Amino acid sequence: METWTHSPDDTSATVTGRVPIPWWWKFNVIWWFGNDNEPWPPDWYRQFIPNRPYWLQVVSWYIRNPLENFSNWVIGVADRNYTVYGQAPVMLTAWNDLPEPYPLGFKYSVIHLGWLRLPFVSYVGKRVMWYAGWQAGGFAGTKFNILHSKKQLF
Repeated sequence: METWTHSPDDTSATVTGRVPIPWWWKFNVIWWFGNDNEPWPPDWYRQFIPNRPYWLQVVSWYIRNPLENFSNWVIGVADRNYTVYGQAPVMLTAWNDLPEPYPLGFKYSVIHLGWLRLPFVSYVGKRVMWYAGWQAGGFAGTKFNILHSKKQLF
């Protein structure tokens, strides 16, 4: 059973109880394109495309999230136990995940997995939001959004 333990000041968190994905799955290129965490479009996503047939919603979901398994478990460490250190709240990806008014600027963290150090940085400005690296949950990826309004759809 996966368990997260946070420091009192929320600048670090340790995950235990994760079970590694078998190595032979990680070498299966077809599996990389799957989405084992959310194989079907969640309700929050489907509400933005309600008039499409369900099969097209599924296809859209996989196009929106290509290489999800690859990002979580091949180059990511979402199946490993580690400690993450960073700015509080350490599990927050970017400042605009907070309720408004949220702070602008950089947010960073580093995953410590044995001797390995996996960095993450995000930036939220008035017009752009971006991130790169390994998020606190173990997902590895990059993102760049131009912010058109205060409320992003997805």
